[in-house]
Amino acid sequence: MMQGIRWAMMICLVLLHTTTQAGLAEGLAAYANKDYSNARKEFTPLAKQGNAVAQFKLGILYANGLGVAANEKLAIAWYRKAATQGYAAAQYSLGWMYANGHGVAQDNQQALAWYHKAAAQGYARAQSDLGTLYVTGRGTQRDPAQALLWYQRAAAQHHAPAQYNLGMMYETGIGVTRDDKQAATWYHKAADQGEAAAQRKLGLMYLHGRGVSKDQQQAMAWLRKAATQGDAIAEYEMGLAYRDGGPVPRDIKQAIVWYRKAAGQGYVQAQTSLGLIYSLGWWGVAKDQQKAANWYRLAASQGDPSAQAQLGLMYAAGDGVPRNVVVAYALVSLAVSAEDAHLRKIDTLSQKHLADAMSPQQIASAQNLSLDMAKPGNLLPALDHYLAKLTSTAASKPK
Repeated sequence: MMQGIRWAMMICLVLLHTTTQAGLAEGLAAYANKDYSNARKEFTPLAKQGNAVAQFKLGILYANGLGVAANEKLAIAWYRKAATQGYAAAQYSLGWMYANGHGVAQDNQQALAWYHKAAAQGYARAQSDLGTLYVTGRGTQRDPAQALLWYQRAAAQHHAPAQYNLGMMYETGIGVTRDDKQAATWYHKAADQGEAAAQRKLGLMYLHGRGVSKDQQQAMAWLRKAATQGDAIAEYEMGLAYRDGGPVPRDIKQAIVWYRKAAGQGYVQAQTSLGLIYSLGWWGVAKDQQKAANWYRLAASQGDPSAQAQLGLMYAAGDGVPRNVVVAYALVSLAVSAEDAHLRKIDTLSQKHLADAMSPQQIASAQNLSLDMAKPGNLLPALDHYLAKLTSTAASKPK
């Protein structure tokens, strides 16, 4: 009798396992075909039964709003269920949510803990991100030796970001003896896998002959690969190459195309360069002070002292913007605090020149405006608020 019951229970377990595997396979197939709605229908009952793979996949669907309304809290809940069962991908994903503050309060210590669990199982992405926490000292004390260890483990699994980060460590000498050849080797491994930042770094090493023999053709080939993937620094370097000629035929139109791409992504040097080109009419480009002012505004808002000074001088002269000495003085004052001694000397002279033509009241207003603009992320809001207030005051005066 007991033997019959045991056999019946074994048959039920086999059937349950077979049904579970079939449902999981159907869910994974639907997921692979981007049929996320049906994938969710297949995963949900399995996840409720405790299937870690289904729980993890449900977490992905909720985190990214695939086949369901995005819900990061539900994503966290499903990731946690799978992670507590030891599922490495879920442990990593839960760590990532903590590291980036998605669905939970940002917590680098929790990120570190979950990354460690996944990394210990050989999960390459967790090993790489764990290395980054150690090299930056987030969630733990800064420890370049630990960073090197985890990057090496991930890189041994051909994880491109870890290979890139190893290149960075060797190039900068963080945690290792500086070695450009080793840096170039690791950049090459990552670049071959399509890592844009590594392609750009490798291109620059070929351009300047660091760690590899100088080779302009190789330099441009790698820079172009990175730039076509949208790497802003590579786009800017392409602009420089077309501006100066040498690696490629000199072509100012192409230079501006690449500058615009980089500037559009917020790369400050490209924004300042475009400001200079349009304000001075360099290389046959028609002068356009409004375009110059717009690019300087964007660069100045990111703290670029050269752009702040140039925009200030435009306000002093009324070039492309309304003439306003208070705004001019405020912007130049921000630039005076630059670390570059040469820039500081020039900007100090400009500041004194402006002050000579201003009343004490105007100088005080400019100083207050400069302090307001110096607050993080507040340069353009403070500037625009000040100008709008002037416009409003002028409009309210009786005519």
